[in-house]
Amino acid sequence: MIPKNIERRIRQHIQAKKHDFFAVVQPGFEDTALREIQHSGASLSNVKTTVGGIEFSSDIKDVWKLNFTSRCLTRILMRIMHFRAIYFEKFRERMESIPWELYLKPGYMPGFSVKCRHSRLYHTGRIKEECIKGIISHMESVYPAYPENHSLESGSQTVYIRFEDDICTISIDTSGEPLYRRGLRTHVTEAPLRETLASCILYEADVKKFDAVLDPMCGSGVIPLEGAYISKEIPAGLRRHFTFEDWPGHRVKTFDYFRRTAKERIKTSQDFTVYASDINEKAVEITRYNALNSEIAGDIHIDCADFFSLRRKDFPEDRLLIVTNPPYGGRISVTNITKLYRQIGEKIRGEFPGSLCAIIIPGANAEKALGISPIKRIPFVNGGIRVVLVIGSV
Repeated sequence: MIPKNIERRIRQHIQAKKHDFFAVVQPGFEDTALREIQHSGASLSNVKTTVGGIEFSSDIKDVWKLNFTSRCLTRILMRIMHFRAIYFEKFRERMESIPWELYLKPGYMPGFSVKCRHSRLYHTGRIKEECIKGIISHMESVYPAYPENHSLESGSQTVYIRFEDDICTISIDTSGEPLYRRGLRTHVTEAPLRETLASCILYEADVKKFDAVLDPMCGSGVIPLEGAYISKEIPAGLRRHFTFEDWPGHRVKTFDYFRRTAKERIKTSQDFTVYASDINEKAVEITRYNALNSEIAGDIHIDCADFFSLRRKDFPEDRLLIVTNPPYGGRISVTNITKLYRQIGEKIRGEFPGSLCAIIIPGANAEKALGISPIKRIPFVNGGIRVVLVIGSV
């Protein structure tokens, strides 16, 4: 039970005010995520993109909305404090000064993510220890009967501590598990794409301008699943829990109403048709299972087929978008990569003229072999491998 005086302070200082936030994004797709949140209906100010993220100011309700609806963001952090520290004593004093009772329930100890760069305080273990001592000291001053045994639930709530050039930034996570964990895909194939990356690619290809989307090397079906969800405007977080729901003073009824009304706005029909195929029978079985385990069961046409046997007449829609993540890295030998991408390019140009394609490519040789003039090129890292997303028409 939260004391009434603290509930009042939560309403005044957390719920009624705007705060600074940082949204973590797949590097290379910051502008994609920015366009998404700008069209989300959330009231944002002081918006700025940086490498791997977006800074903005907003109120907590809009951050609920972004966590719940965004298909591109990885997580959203609330900035709590920003200060210079070169001695542990001063660092602990700062930790003690933070009003932790506004973010943490009594007896609850969060997990910690600590990173240091070019700073005199660099021992991450010691920084974590001082932070824990600061939290306990502060909470004991607020709650006289503060429990001696503090539960450590690092998977539920995390405090982020970042030191760079002796400047410390303290943030608290609002999301919980990364937002690419939709609560949908339970089976995966080797080297699957993250859901957030799949959606970023679909948005960059302007998916809603097409009548159909085809992934002919679908693996576990991440791209088609995300495409089907986009086509029916189903919120990305419909099935999952968020850390802000565990904050003291969280307005359960308000958020439940928001979740319920968002669910009522889901479209009953698709904006475009989604096709998924793969030569690997196991991959097709996994895609079917993942589709059946979701709100878009029956909305994806799934088939076991070799990409090189597909024909344009099998897809009657006028405007076709081909989006795929072909094998590369450990899934195929280096000597065969160039040959594979040359064959993919020849197949698309010969069988699917007039279509737009968005393909992930591992390196300049494979891109040259593909032979498709890019409208867009977005370099990024996927699974530790430098790749480029090439979007082009044929």
